[in-house]
Amino acid sequence: MFKRDSGTDQTLTILIASLLWIAGAYLLGRDYFKTGLLNGPLAILLIIGLVITGAALVTHH
Repeated sequence: MFKRDSGTDQTLTILIASLLWIAGAYLLGRDYFKTGLLNGPLAILLIIGLVITGAALVTHH
């Protein structure tokens, strides 16, 4: 009934990953300037977002 376009799936993946790393960078920066220390879970969120974005961009044709 509906045709699946893999391009829209990758666009959604890139959007979600971008939102993750933007949120991670914001929270990490805010926390760093508040406490002077880097928060491990926020840094991991940022790294995961960057990896997903990179993987989606590499596999995007």
